[in-house]
Amino acid sequence: MKKGISEINAGSVADIAFLLLIFFLVSTTLDVDQGIARSMPRICNDCPKPPIIDRNVLKIAVNRNDEIRIEDESVQPEDIPDKIRHFYTANSIDLNGTVDMPKYDRYTIDECSGKLTSINSELVQSPKNNQLQDQLEKWQLRLAICQASPSGQYTEIDNNAVVQLISSNETTYARYLEIQNAIKKVVNELRQEHCERLHWGDYFDLNENNKADAEKIKMLRILVPEHIVEPLNL
Repeated sequence: MKKGISEINAGSVADIAFLLLIFFLVSTTLDVDQGIARSMPRICNDCPKPPIIDRNVLKIAVNRNDEIRIEDESVQPEDIPDKIRHFYTANSIDLNGTVDMPKYDRYTIDECSGKLTSINSELVQSPKNNQLQDQLEKWQLRLAICQASPSGQYTEIDNNAVVQLISSNETTYARYLEIQNAIKKVVNELRQEHCERLHWGDYFDLNENNKADAEKIKMLRILVPEHIVEPLNL
C-alpha cells in the first residue's frame, strides 16, 4: 500500500513574506526630489519693460559638462559666492564707483516723504491703479528703512539688477542646485548683515506670520533683492 504524500503547511509562508515586505519598506531609502522655493512676480500688463543694462546683469552659465563661467570667466563652484557678493556690494558705498557693476541710489526721509505725498495725490485720482498701489507700498517701506537707520538714510541697489542663470538641458540637477544655493546663501548672508546693522536680531529668526517681522522681511527684500532670471536652456 502506497504511502500518501503529506501536504506542506504553507500557512507560515505568507506570514514570513509579509514580514519581509514590512522589513524592506522600512529599511529602503527612497529618493526625495529636491526643489527650490520661489515667489513668482505678479503679472503687470501695463508696466513698462525696464531697459537691459549690461552692468545690471551678472551672467552665470553652466554647460553640459557642468563647467561654470561667470561673465566669460571660467570659475570653480567655490568661487561663485564671492562673485555674487561683489556684484551685490561693489557700489554699496561709492554708489557708482565701479562702472561695470550695478549702481546704488541713496534714499532719505525727506525724499521718501515727498514721494509718498505725490503718490497719494495720484491715488486720489486713480484709487484702483495697481501700479500706484505697488509704488506706494515700496516707498512706505523705503521710508521705514530710513527711519530705522541710525543716519536716517540708506543706499539701495538698482532695482533692475539681476542674476542671469543659463544652463544646458544636459546640466546635472545637482550642479544647477549648487549654483542656486550659492546665490541664496549670499542673499541670506547680506540680509543677516543688514539685520545686525539695524539691530533686528537674527534674520533666520524672523517669522512672516508675525506682523512686525513680516514688515522687516519686506524691507530686507528691498535692501537685498533676489532677482534671478533664466532664459531658455542652451
